Amino acid sequence: KSNEQIDDYESESLNNTLIKNNIYLGKVSRIEPSLQAAFIDFGRERHGFLSFNDIQSDYYQLPQSDLEKIKEEEEKVREELIKEDEKTEQNIIDENKNIEENNTSQDPLEKTPLENKIEQSKKEKRYPTKRYKIQEVIKPNQVILVQVLKDERGLKGAALSTFISIAGKYIVLMPNTAKGGGISRKIFNPGERKKIRNILNEITIPKEMGIIVRTAGSNKTKNEIDNDLKNLIKVW
Repeated sequence: KSNEQIDDYESESLNNTLIKNNIYLGKVSRIEPSLQAAFIDFGRERHGFLSFNDIQSDYYQLPQSDLEKIKEEEEKVREELIKEDEKTEQNIIDENKNIEENNTSQDPLEKTPLENKIEQSKKEKRYPTKRYKIQEVIKPNQVILVQVLKDERGLKGAALSTFISIAGKYIVLMPNTAKGGGISRKIFNPGERKKIRNILNEITIPKEMGIIVRTAGSNKTKNEIDNDLKNLIKVW
C-alpha cells in the first residue's frame, strides 16, 4: 500500500503457488548478451531471468588467475564495507535521533537519506569487476544454484539471483555474500541498534557469509542470535 491505497497484490491458490524465496538447482538455457542476462531452466514451465549483477563470482568460468584477482578485489571491498558499516552506524543513529526530535513524520520502514546513500554505495562496490560481459563468464548448460527474487508475472518468468538469503527467527543469513553483519532499517531505536552492533562484533560470522538482524532480533540476547546463526548455517 501507499497513502492507504493498494498499489499491488499477490494471490496464492491451489493452481498458483507462489515460489518467491524458494531455492532451486537450475541450468543456463540461454544467454542474452543484449540484456546482459541469462535464462535459467529450474524446472518450471517458464524459464527464470538472471541478471549479470545477480551472478556470484564463484560461478564465473574464467582462468584461475583471473578468478583469484576477482576474489582479491571482493575481499578488499568486503573489508571496506565492514569499516564503512561501523562508521555509518553512528551516523544512522544520529539521523534517527534528529528525525525523532524534530517530529518528522518518517515511516520507520522508509530508508533515511543516509541509508539510501550507503545502499547505493554498497551496490556500486559489490561489482568491482565490470570488465567482463555475461557471455564471457557463464556458459549454456552450466548448473547454477538460484533463489527466486520475484514470482512469475503475466508472461514474465521469475526473477532469479545466485546471492542466496535464508530467513531465521532473528536473523537472515546470506551464506554466499561475504559482508559481515547488518541491522534491519526497521529497528529505529538508537540504543537497540548500538546493542545489536555490539552483539554482532562478539559473535563469529563465517568470513564468506553475511547476516542481517531482523526486527524480531532487536531485544534478543547474544546467545539467541548466535544459536539462530548456527542453526541457519546447518540449514545451508
